[in-house]
Amino acid sequence: METKTQTRKATRREREYLRRRQEIMSAARTLFVAKGLRNTTLDEIAESSAFGKGTIYNYFTNKDDLFLAIIHQLIDETFAATQAAMSSAPEGARAKLFAHALASVSHFHANDEVFLMVMREHNELDRKTIAQFVDRFQEKLSLIADPLAADVRAGRIRPADPQKLAALFDGMIRTYCMSVTNKLWPTGGQSPADVAELMVSVFFDGIENKQNQG
Repeated sequence: METKTQTRKATRREREYLRRRQEIMSAARTLFVAKGLRNTTLDEIAESSAFGKGTIYNYFTNKDDLFLAIIHQLIDETFAATQAAMSSAPEGARAKLFAHALASVSHFHANDEVFLMVMREHNELDRKTIAQFVDRFQEKLSLIADPLAADVRAGRIRPADPQKLAALFDGMIRTYCMSVTNKLWPTGGQSPADVAELMVSVFFDGIENKQNQG
C-alpha cells in the first residue's frame, strides 16, 4: 500500500539554529552594503548581531563563507520569486515571461543595495564558486525555457532553441539591473510592471513600428 510522504517539521533546536544563522547573515548583509566586504570585520558582525565572535564560527567558517551564504540566499530568493510568479501566471510564453520579468525586477528594486554590493565584490569569488552560480543560473534558464518550448511546438513563435531564447530574455533583465545600478537607466517614474512590459514587448514584437510600414 502506498503512503504519502510527509514533510518533517523542523525541531525547536533546528528552528533556533536557522534563526540565529539568519540574524548573523542580516547583520553582515547590512555591514557589507555599508562598508564593503574587506572593510568589515567579524568583530563588527558579532557586535551588530549581538552574538560572540566564537558563536559566528559555529555557523560560518569565515567571512568569505558568510558572504557566499548571502549570495546563495539572494539567488534562492530570486529563483523562488520567479517560480511563484510563473506558476500562477496564465498559460503561454508571453504571460509567463512577463511574470518572470516583473518578479525579478521587483525583487531587484527591493534589494538593490545588496545586488550592488555583490556586483562590487564579485571579483573575490573563486572559479569553483562561480561554477556553482552558473549551475543555478542554468536551472533558472530551464524554468524560463519551458513555456518558450511549448510555444515553439505550438507554432506561436518561430522555431528556435528555447534555452537560447531564455538566455536572451533573462539577459535583458540582468542588463536592466546593471544599468540601474550604474545609473545608466533613467528611472523617471517607470514601475516594475512598465519595465517588464517593455521587455516582453521588445522580445516578442520587436522595436519596428509596423503600422508605419508599407
